[in-house]
Amino acid sequence: MKVFPYNSDVKNLLINYNWPGNIRELENFIHYLMVIVEGNKVIKDHMPDQILLSQETSNLANDSLSEIEEAIIFLKRGSFAEDYKAILKILTIYKKQETSVGRGIIQEMLPYFLSDSQLKHRLSMLNKVNCIKVGVRKQGTEITELGIEVLSRFEDLMTSNEKKAVISFK
Repeated sequence: MKVFPYNSDVKNLLINYNWPGNIRELENFIHYLMVIVEGNKVIKDHMPDQILLSQETSNLANDSLSEIEEAIIFLKRGSFAEDYKAILKILTIYKKQETSVGRGIIQEMLPYFLSDSQLKHRLSMLNKVNCIKVGVRKQGTEITELGIEVLSRFEDLMTSNEKKAVISFK
């Protein structure tokens, strides 16, 4: 039997989640963790989309946030923001060529390795916030207009954060 320790963020997510599928959903969640967890500790980034989205929607009391801002908030939390940015950049290249692209090509073009399941998870998250459109059966993936805007804002945010880091370093 595999035991996964977790931090207080994960504990709060699990306690506050509604579990509409009851015990079956919990069993599926445990199986999901056994596949997705890298290492031996469960972190917030390992949580399935439906658990994260339920928390995000309950945290977003301000209805004035735009779809772009909501996508950025959702994608920035956790440690995968650089992955999302790299994937969106690759998809932008193919958008300019007016073509969609498969996971295999995305994996090859990434500047670092992501397993197939990791890439599927990242693509799933980008799809959830409508930054990409994932085709079925060899239709490939393409970036949406929202995804292009999110990437642009991501780059602006990261550039301003880098400038702040340099200023604080001096």
